[in-house]
Amino acid sequence: MTQTANSFTKKLNIVISKFYRNVIIRTISAGMARILPVTIIASFVMVFQSLPFKGYQSFIETTGIDNLLSLGATMTNGLISLYIVICLSSEMAKIYKKETLNAILISLISFLILTPLTIFDVEGSAIQAFTLTNFGSKGIFVAMIVSIVATGSYVFLIDKGVRVKMPKDVPPAITHGFDSILIAVIISAGFLIINWLIGLTDYSDIHNLIYSILQKPLEGMGSSLWTMIVICMIGEGFWWFGIHGSNVTSAVVKTIYLPLALANSEAVMSGNT
Repeated sequence: MTQTANSFTKKLNIVISKFYRNVIIRTISAGMARILPVTIIASFVMVFQSLPFKGYQSFIETTGIDNLLSLGATMTNGLISLYIVICLSSEMAKIYKKETLNAILISLISFLILTPLTIFDVEGSAIQAFTLTNFGSKGIFVAMIVSIVATGSYVFLIDKGVRVKMPKDVPPAITHGFDSILIAVIISAGFLIINWLIGLTDYSDIHNLIYSILQKPLEGMGSSLWTMIVICMIGEGFWWFGIHGSNVTSAVVKTIYLPLALANSEAVMSGNT
């Protein structure tokens, strides 16, 4: 009986080890941990903006502090998807030991290509601009997918030798920049085609597509008490076999519950509690 249990534990450790060493899992787990400073700052802003003390709300409104706190919320949670693109692409590039800045720039370009522009009427002039909705909690899954696909494509093309080679006497900063020029063009062209194809559907853009078919169902599942209980039980069950359960489930937990947490924060900041 003991030998059977030990054999099962060893096999389980091997499976979990392979799962945790998966590049995508490692990227999500490490990348999401990197945005902790942003979410911590946003939490402090939310607390200071919503303190329920008598007269406090009137004080911050009359002194203009409320506007400063709102700006802090916008620059943190309001742009969380951009921070996720940066952190995940950086972590994935580090895993593959590739130039992180090139990976970040290519991922940001790809994300912005897929993010629709909205036309606003400003004093009679038509102005094109991004809406913050797609940069907040709604765009988290798009940010995750784009950063992984764009960085993975960058790594693949680099490994295949797709680059503009410069003479040896050219400074490293310029060499690194030229290394990714052709790759950036190829990947950007690919995302432009993806954007065009999705535009032909009823979803009109990738943010609506991913939110409708992936993020919204996962958020619905994550808001269930039973989902949390199951995830906790799985994590604790791994501890029984000597496996760090929290590490195993961290990628799943962050993927499902971060959008929900940010959506709650956005509701509090806007007064829709």
